[in-house]
Amino acid sequence: MLRSVFRLKSKKLSTDMLQNFVNSALIIDDAEGEIADLKTFLEQKDIWVKHYTPTQLDQMQGPFKNRKLIFLDLQLVDSDSTVNNISRIRKYLRDFIGADFGAYGIVLWTKHIEELNGVKEKISQDVGSYAIPLFIIGLDKTKYLKAGNYNDVLTDLEEELKKNIASMFFIEWNILVDKAKDSTISSIFQIEPDYRRQEQNLQFILFQIAKNYTGIPEDQMLDHNLTKDTIKGFSDMLHYEVVNHATHDNFLFNNGNEFFFRHDIDPTIYCEYSSSNHLAGKFDEKSIKRNGTIMPKADLRRSPGKENGEANEKEVVDIYAHINSRLLIDSHNLNQAIILPGNIYEIISNSPFKLDPNDIPANSMNVLIEVTPPCDFSNSKKGKMSRIVAGFICDYTPENLSGIKKGENYYKEIWPVLFNNGNPKLFCFDFRYFGAINEIDLRDAQKYKLISKAKDKLFADILQKLASHTARLGLSVIH
Repeated sequence: MLRSVFRLKSKKLSTDMLQNFVNSALIIDDAEGEIADLKTFLEQKDIWVKHYTPTQLDQMQGPFKNRKLIFLDLQLVDSDSTVNNISRIRKYLRDFIGADFGAYGIVLWTKHIEELNGVKEKISQDVGSYAIPLFIIGLDKTKYLKAGNYNDVLTDLEEELKKNIASMFFIEWNILVDKAKDSTISSIFQIEPDYRRQEQNLQFILFQIAKNYTGIPEDQMLDHNLTKDTIKGFSDMLHYEVVNHATHDNFLFNNGNEFFFRHDIDPTIYCEYSSSNHLAGKFDEKSIKRNGTIMPKADLRRSPGKENGEANEKEVVDIYAHINSRLLIDSHNLNQAIILPGNIYEIISNSPFKLDPNDIPANSMNVLIEVTPPCDFSNSKKGKMSRIVAGFICDYTPENLSGIKKGENYYKEIWPVLFNNGNPKLFCFDFRYFGAINEIDLRDAQKYKLISKAKDKLFADILQKLASHTARLGLSVIH
């Protein structure tokens, strides 16, 4: 079981954060009389509410549209066992949630709080079957039934969420994106408020946004997906609005303590990685603990700790690779016929830009990246030749990373990343292999196959370091 361990002294949750997040709710409960007051209370908070009994759900087909909060009675069928009721809940989630349901949380609305961890464990096994909830909180229904009202239900839920920093962040993020999305749309609409001209003029404005983003000369634009570039251009504006609406309350990291990534090996032994230490090439035995105490080396030799620890270090690397891929590499909207700055190509045939096999790890893929400055594209100054830098892609291992020769001619910041759904990879470019290729050859997939594209920040960093490398003057001095 993977878990992140946050060690924070104080946790703050704005009072209205949860209510800003929850604009709709779904209640699944067999006792309509017990939840009638809950439904009324939520509706008074301007929360859209729908209630279904298990019998009603059994006669329906999904998926449902998003509901930000789902109240689930663990004992959906009182005459059935807890195990069967948990299976029934998982079936409803599979049938009615779906993969595109969006962000939501679950309140396990039950008198049986002790079963909460069992439900979490089972739902965690369903990753990939449907959208997994941001949080699963257990609340005791009998407390509110005895009080005769549900006035404290949202306050109690907020108090429970304070124990889950990551869920708090994703709730806040969801709220910010919703606000920023509306603000972005409104700011564009206000440019042309006259409805008589709005459709025509807004289409012109959207075209200019796409043209500005893509940088492709107008004579090539019809062959390119400009709608996707308009969306990307809007994403840049959305980013500004999200930051502009963000709270200044540093509730996520508010005391500078270390954070730990933990993997349980058995009920008492676990591996723990500190945020302050970069993953070492060799597994650090000191990170294996039993009941919170570092295990002596003698005990390690008699336990599964070291072997599991080495395997779990790879799991941490896989997670890093997954995140880096989303931040750095674009594998969508690729078009072999359209040459763009940042395009990365596999070298298929013989090419003067294939690197010396002695300079690269075994089983590496020879690649090159298009590095023509974007302004040359948009101003049609590029001509028929594309500027490129050659490099390679290999499996990410500490040995491969340390084996790359040192020198400022190498750009080897891109690791670990996922590529072609395989093992984590290392991308490296050698600035000594800087040259130009005819566009006709670069469009030929039998010679150079387009495999991905560097995202803007990565491309800008490569271009800046390439410029620094090629602009070195050097100085010869007699001493």
